[in-house]
Amino acid sequence: MCLINLHEHIHNDLTGHLPGAIKVWSILLDKSINLGKEKEQTVNKYRRQLVSESYRFICELSCLIQSAEENNCVTRSQTCLLELINLLTDVISKGKTYTDASHISAILSSLQLIEFSTVYTVHDLALPMSSIQRLIRSVLLHHESTAGQNTPQIIQISNNLAKALINNSSQIEMQQQVGQKGADLVKMESDMLMGCQELSKIYALMSNYPKMFGKMIGFMLADVISFLQSVTLLPSIKKSLHLALNGLMDLVDEYCDLMLKTNMPEAQREMYKSMYEQYNQYHKYSGKV
Repeated sequence: MCLINLHEHIHNDLTGHLPGAIKVWSILLDKSINLGKEKEQTVNKYRRQLVSESYRFICELSCLIQSAEENNCVTRSQTCLLELINLLTDVISKGKTYTDASHISAILSSLQLIEFSTVYTVHDLALPMSSIQRLIRSVLLHHESTAGQNTPQIIQISNNLAKALINNSSQIEMQQQVGQKGADLVKMESDMLMGCQELSKIYALMSNYPKMFGKMIGFMLADVISFLQSVTLLPSIKKSLHLALNGLMDLVDEYCDLMLKTNMPEAQREMYKSMYEQYNQYHKYSGKV
């Protein structure tokens, strides 16, 4: 079986051919399926090309979503992007046998360029957030040294997700203010709360790697608080986002705390002080039960 021919034709009809290619690779990578010697050789031969092609497809799909005029094309592209991220997570989780540092850097760089606020809407943001959370987890667990070399990319991806989540969540509040009600708004709120949970998982992951993320946590918090301060959110979503930030608060030391209180604009500084006091009072681990 030769997958090279498939790669040559995918670019002609990306959303038409890519799902089939992803399905083929998902089967090939499934440990529960006995591939046989010949198929194992095929996987070994083309696995690095799979990663090389995939990060190009991520960029192409995100551009296609933003430029497409037909809803069907947007939906197909969003589905392809989600399935591709899931496939890459499976590949990364197999360790250094399948991917090297340069491939992972390229994948993270391509994800960093995605404008999640425009690629995914309030209705469909939670699923890609879950997929990217699992991808970041796989990178940290199986390629820790490479993750350390790509800390700025991982932080930028999480900031882009936070910004998209906050911006999309503010749309629900705006729709409620103009009098819109109904099951659709309830579903949107539920989806955004699921997104908050995925963001919380990403921040909790970061808190387990203080040497990797500790020195940059002040800048990251400043960005997220800036996003929060610029919009009006539903109380349930605002509370969930504040709870998610506790993962980052775990990494704040006295120098970071001083930097934030000294350099933030007044409104953002007051928001940070309130959140940090709440964290210290109710959520910080003290060693006591």
